[in-house]
Amino acid sequence: MATTWIKPIHKAKGRSVAATLADRIGYADNPDKNMNHEYVKSYGCDYYTAANEFALSKEIYEQQTGRRGQSGDIIAYHVRQSFKPGEITPQMALEVGYALMEKFTHNRHQFVVSVHTDKQHIHCHCIFNAVNMDCDRKFRNPMRSMKIVRKISDLLCAERGLSVIENPSMSKGQNYGKWLGDKKQPTGRDQLRELMDDSLIIGRSLADYFTALRRAGVEIKSGKQFSFKPPGAKRFFRQDSLGDDYSEEAIRERLMGKRIVQPRQKIVAVVMPVLAIRVPKLLIDIEAKLKQAHSPGFEHFARIYNLKEEYAILGKEKRGLYNGYGNPQTP
Repeated sequence: MATTWIKPIHKAKGRSVAATLADRIGYADNPDKNMNHEYVKSYGCDYYTAANEFALSKEIYEQQTGRRGQSGDIIAYHVRQSFKPGEITPQMALEVGYALMEKFTHNRHQFVVSVHTDKQHIHCHCIFNAVNMDCDRKFRNPMRSMKIVRKISDLLCAERGLSVIENPSMSKGQNYGKWLGDKKQPTGRDQLRELMDDSLIIGRSLADYFTALRRAGVEIKSGKQFSFKPPGAKRFFRQDSLGDDYSEEAIRERLMGKRIVQPRQKIVAVVMPVLAIRVPKLLIDIEAKLKQAHSPGFEHFARIYNLKEEYAILGKEKRGLYNGYGNPQTP
C-alpha cells in the first residue's frame, strides 16, 4: 500500500538557505540508499545542484516581490511515499513518485525525487521548491494538502495495479494518526525515531551516523548523554527518553549488526486489492445509457458531466491550490 505525507522544510537557525537545503536534499539523494544515484530524477533543476538552484530561486523571489524571509521561513516541502514491501520495483517507484510531483505541483515548481531501497519497504523522498519557477509566488500549504497528495498518490497507484488503502478517513472526526493505529498524530519523538532508523546503516561508525542525522536536519548536542531535536521541533529529546533501542549502547550495537530491530509497524488498515477501489457513484455510464436512448444531445451532456465529476475526484480544494495559490481556478 502507498502511504504518503507532506512536511514543510524550514530555514535552519544560524544556517543559510542553501546549507539547509543541501542537508535535506543530501539526505534524500543519499547514494548509500538509492543505489549510487541510480534511482533519482529531477525536474527544472539538476539534482546535483538542486540546493543552490532552489536557493537562487528564493533570492530572485525576494528581489522581485520585496518579501524577505526570516529564520524559520519555509523554503521547500518534503513528500514521502512508502509502498507495500515486495509489490513494487525501484524503477516503478521512481516513476510513481515523479508522476506524483508532476500532478501535485502542476510542473510549476522544481523538484527532486529519490527512491530509497535500503529498507524492507521501498519509499520515495520528494523535495520541491517552495518558490515557483517564475520566482513570483510561493506554494501555500493548507491543512488539506495532506489529503490531496494522498488522493493523487492513490490514483497513480491504482492505475498501475498497486495496492491502496480504502477509505483512509474511516469515519468522521477520526484523524489519520488514529487510522494508522496510534492514539494521536506522530510526536516529535516518533519523527526522531524514524529519522534515526532511516539514517542507520550497518557498518557505519557512530560519527558517520551522527553526520547522516545532521544532514537529515537533526540537531545534536552532547552532555551526560546525547540530545536530539528533529526538524520543526521546539525542543531537544534526551537519548534515554527514546526507548531501549535508541540508547548510545543500542545504537552502537545496531551499527555493528549485533542488535536487530524490527521495523516499527505503523499501518494497521486492511489492504484492499486495486479492483476494490471505490469509484465515484455519480459518474454516468455513457455506453449503457446510449443503449437506452440514442441521443447525440444526451451523449454530449454525459461526457461533459463525467469530465466535471472526474475533476471533482481530487476535491474542490485542489482547484484553489495550484492555479493562483488560493485563487479559484477555472476547470
